[in-house]
Amino acid sequence: MRKVTLVLALAGLVALIAMPAFAEVQNVKVGGELGVRAFLRDNYDLKKSETAASGNNDLFMMSTVKVDVDADLTDNVSTKVSLVNQRDLETVTSSTSESRINVNEAYVTLKEMLYSPLTLKIGRQPLWYGKGFIIGSTILAGAGARDPESSITAQEYTAFTGFDAISARLDYEPWGIDLLWAKIDENNTYTHDDIDLYGVNVGYKFASYDAEAEAYLFEKNDSSNTTTAGDSNTTDTIGIRGSLVPIADLNVWGELAYQLGDYVNQFNKFDRSALAIDLGVDYTLVNWTWVPKFGLEYVFYQGDAGETSSTSLAGLETHSTGDYEAWDPMYRGRFFTGIRDFQGGGNIYNPIDPRDQGSFKNQHAIYLTASVKPWEPVVIDALYGYFLADEEYVKGRDEQIGHEIDLRATYAYTEDVSFNLLAAIFLAGDYFDGETVTASKSDDSASQIVGSMKVAF
Repeated sequence: MRKVTLVLALAGLVALIAMPAFAEVQNVKVGGELGVRAFLRDNYDLKKSETAASGNNDLFMMSTVKVDVDADLTDNVSTKVSLVNQRDLETVTSSTSESRINVNEAYVTLKEMLYSPLTLKIGRQPLWYGKGFIIGSTILAGAGARDPESSITAQEYTAFTGFDAISARLDYEPWGIDLLWAKIDENNTYTHDDIDLYGVNVGYKFASYDAEAEAYLFEKNDSSNTTTAGDSNTTDTIGIRGSLVPIADLNVWGELAYQLGDYVNQFNKFDRSALAIDLGVDYTLVNWTWVPKFGLEYVFYQGDAGETSSTSLAGLETHSTGDYEAWDPMYRGRFFTGIRDFQGGGNIYNPIDPRDQGSFKNQHAIYLTASVKPWEPVVIDALYGYFLADEEYVKGRDEQIGHEIDLRATYAYTEDVSFNLLAAIFLAGDYFDGETVTASKSDDSASQIVGSMKVAF
């Protein structure tokens, strides 16, 4: 009997040694969301004419499925994995891209790494600093990066948020220091053609007025499209941001950023010199019926004078003398409107002319916002935006870009289920008159209606 017991004990010990080592899991949380959206769009290309091959209207639907798994392992160690499938709804075709599931986020968090104030995150993770004016989990992080399967038409509604990055947080209350390195695009291995992002952000929280301030430096080093031997496009963005609540329910904020570095085109290299500003205020009447809230915000992205001809496409992004003054959007995460934010050359939608610049540079914008809660589960938001060009990028273009009106209603059916309806119209200004690249004259408006349902679990 003793021999049998000894054999069994030895067998158990061998089995224990042979077992793979697994992390100790203290807590696992599974969540995510299911979303369906329906879109009705009209004149999104701002063209009056309609041909058999290209109509002015579009009606389509989109589906989003996201599953998140959060796990707390040993003390101060946790992981998160987020998987996403997003696609335009249609009958099943031979394409496999629409059924693929992609990794959205996958990172480990190490708290009190080396010593207590340090938290380290490694892997594909969301990034957001301040109000997302410079760096946020953005849809503009690179061609295809936010829609890896090219499976959705409305790319501004992408569910992808992750950057491949290493970020560190040093928490010295009330000070906080963030350090960042992100690999935006690896391109060819062993070739100098990558896009990298580096940054440091230092913040301070004041003891009164719920005030905070921060200063930052972010550098984007882009060697992916270098045409001048040995030179890369570098964008160094330095800035300051602050916010406070001077009186109850009144929020005031401001951000000022300046860019320097090198701008390289196919001919020469120039110094960057560009400015961006964000100033805003909002006030909530918490004791009033329907709890109305009003806001005013001004956003400025500097532009470059650009080309001198109204007809030549060869002048696109041409710069020949002096500093290059057009703002680089970096990886901004905050957007304001349903249409204008996603127009323009190099952005998601290019309405008419490849020389039309998007809302991320060469623009003054003023936003008026208001919201009410007619009853507890419902919120109604309204936005008016007015847009002016900063520089005459194309000779002869008027500075009046246009206006936009957005109305949005959100209904929280339960804590888990919500419905949203957005109606937006962009009224094109004289900036779009007299287009020369396309034969058709520009239309005076673009509009969309978006209805959505989201279930969070």
